[in-house]
Amino acid sequence: MSVIRTCAAIAMVVGAANCVFAQQASSPAVDLRNRLQHIHGTHSIDNELDRLTATLQLSQQQRSEVEVLLRRHHDTIQALIDGNPNASDEFLRERIHSISDDTHREINALLTQQQLVLVQQMQAQMREAGRGRYIDSLRNR
Repeated sequence: MSVIRTCAAIAMVVGAANCVFAQQASSPAVDLRNRLQHIHGTHSIDNELDRLTATLQLSQQQRSEVEVLLRRHHDTIQALIDGNPNASDEFLRERIHSISDDTHREINALLTQQQLVLVQQMQAQMREAGRGRYIDSLRNR
C-alpha cells in the first residue's frame, strides 16, 4: 500500500472513525451524511493532531502545517456535505476519497523519511487489526 494510502488512514481520524462506525454499524437508521457529520467534527481534528504529533514526533512547524491541512480538509468535506444535500452516497464517497488523497499527499510532503516509515508501520498494524480507511466501512450500505 502506498504511503499516500497510509497517511489517508491516519489523517482521516482513524481512531475516532472506527469507534463511531463500530457503534453505529448496527443502527441502519443512521445515514451516511449523519455519520460523516459526526466523524468530521472539529474535536476530532484536535484529537488526531495530538495523536499524530505524539506518534510521529512532529516538530512544532510540522504540527502547525498539518493542523492547517486537517482543518482545510474538514472544511472542504463539510462544504461538500452541506452543499450537496441530495447527493448520492457514491458521489460523496468518491469526492471524499479525492479530497482525502489530496490532503494525504500534502501531509506526506511535510514528513521526514523516518516519519514516513512510522506511517507505514502504523498502516501495517491497522491492516493486521482489520481496519481500513474509514470510508471503506461505508461500502455496501
